[in-house]
Amino acid sequence: MGDSTIPKMNKLVLFCIVLVFFSCNPIYTPDTRNVPLLNSSNETHLTFCPTPGIGFELLTAHSFSKHLALMANGGYFKRSEDAQSDCYRHWYGEIGTGLFFPYEKLFVFEIFSGYGVGMTKSYDFEIGSSINQGKYRRFFIQSDLGITL
Repeated sequence: MGDSTIPKMNKLVLFCIVLVFFSCNPIYTPDTRNVPLLNSSNETHLTFCPTPGIGFELLTAHSFSKHLALMANGGYFKRSEDAQSDCYRHWYGEIGTGLFFPYEKLFVFEIFSGYGVGMTKSYDFEIGSSINQGKYRRFFIQSDLGITL
């Protein structure tokens, strides 16, 4: 190894350490993926996902033509503030448009893109007291290949 390789290695190690410590996310709230598997024009897909005692999600999609669709999704979650260790509140909404391509009435390929917003707030009372909160925006692209029966 030459003399110029050692400083590069140190920079790489430092970068990895910084990445590990600063990429931690204190709040992880994944949403349910909307996979409507639309087959024809003027078809509507609705999914209601309740989480007893915590919240719900509503996933919708509607096809406006033989291959064009619109989706809108949203959710609200809140753990009781009476909890002894931690509690949180989270909501999100997103809208997207996409294309779907049925094949032989059995397979469907879909691709959607869209935009979403949300807010999360988390309280942790186990070790000390901390509040983590944030608003977020996201763009998304999702594709799926499914079998319809």
